[in-house]
Amino acid sequence: MIDALQRLAIYYHFQDEIAEILSSIVARHENFVDSDDSGLYNISLGFRLLRQDGYLVCPDMFNKFKDANGKFKQGLSEDLEGMMELYEASHLGVVGESLLDEAQNFALKNLKNALTHSTEDRARVITDTLKHPYYKSLARFRLGDGNWKDLRLPKELRIELVKPISFLYVLDDIFDVYGTLEDLIVLTEAFNKWDPTQIEELPHQMKVFFKVVYDFTDEFSSKVFEKHGWNPSQSLQKSLARLCNAFLVEAKWLASGELPSTEEYLKNGVISTRMHLVFVHTFFLLGKGITKESVNLVDNVPGIITYTSTILRLLDDLGSAKDENQDGRDGSCIKCYMKEHRSSTIDDAREHVSCVEIMHIKSTLRVRLFILVNGSYLSNDRLMVKATNKLASCIISDAWKCLSEECLSPNICSPSSRKASLDAARIISLIYDYDEDHRLPTLEEHIKSLLYESIP
Repeated sequence: MIDALQRLAIYYHFQDEIAEILSSIVARHENFVDSDDSGLYNISLGFRLLRQDGYLVCPDMFNKFKDANGKFKQGLSEDLEGMMELYEASHLGVVGESLLDEAQNFALKNLKNALTHSTEDRARVITDTLKHPYYKSLARFRLGDGNWKDLRLPKELRIELVKPISFLYVLDDIFDVYGTLEDLIVLTEAFNKWDPTQIEELPHQMKVFFKVVYDFTDEFSSKVFEKHGWNPSQSLQKSLARLCNAFLVEAKWLASGELPSTEEYLKNGVISTRMHLVFVHTFFLLGKGITKESVNLVDNVPGIITYTSTILRLLDDLGSAKDENQDGRDGSCIKCYMKEHRSSTIDDAREHVSCVEIMHIKSTLRVRLFILVNGSYLSNDRLMVKATNKLASCIISDAWKCLSEECLSPNICSPSSRKASLDAARIISLIYDYDEDHRLPTLEEHIKSLLYESIP
């Protein structure tokens, strides 16, 4: 029932009842795992629902489904509902949970095998489960008003969030297309000093843009202070300056014709995705858990933003690599890798995967993410394209594990802020779900289901 309510995006009407049920499951954890009806489906569903709600339950409960050799019992493959739910549950793993990695590989193998002898309707359900696990995607009905209600962002606050997002598109175009390097240096300095007198020598359109952003920031800060009693102006100014600095770094790379190392690119790319600035605005709009400590954490790019930004950065680069019409002016992690490995052969690419440590992470969590090998440079070699896609999956999977751990671990970010970051990662995955023709069929289906189709 809880799963159905969540998938229909009406669970916010029953949050107290759901919390009580999940709390009771945790209280009788051993009985739940050992009961007669605790088959693969129920155990997997219970595990997923608990982790989705913030309970860091141990995955050891899945050991009951292993044989004497420590392998998942092959007879489980006959339980397709259980296999699909096991696959869904495995996506809520965190770093170091090899048991869930094993469970995912086992479920994936058996579900793919089941596709060969399933009915058309059953095959469609299995395919959708494999491609869009619930935890990492926006289910059809979750794109509706329920998602906004859950974030408690009424209409007027959504408008306030759309404004800075719109400004970011303009700022991106200024740095990518319209501004000379000299102008961009001046504009960046103005944002760093938050000083309108710095822009007198800039072109008219840049002066107008700076003034609009300057006025909006003051207006936004006043509204937040009036509603939540905290003036966010310094945080907003810092995030704008940090973004301009990152954009300027990329502009200088482009002007010099030099590509950075993959480590430099990813460190800067976490900021240039614009996710941090959007999150700062969202954090203050939500108004939950605003303290000196939480504001300091948000100002310094917390892990929940680092990993979401990493997913965005690499999915964007992968999408650009698939699109032969992209001119690649912005550079990409792909090109940086190829610069550092000019003599790499296809076998080298398949056997050797370089690693780069993602910056801005907790000192207690040393995370290594695979660097993406560029398939577009060797587009005629199918093996290289296949290897590229496999490596991309590893990158994104690792980033998701880190993001999940951040959301499940105790920290000073409010649950609503963590939920916003998770949903951002889900939306990113939806937006960049390209097919071979560089189209977005999944996004198109979501939009059609919202605008034209009724609930079946």
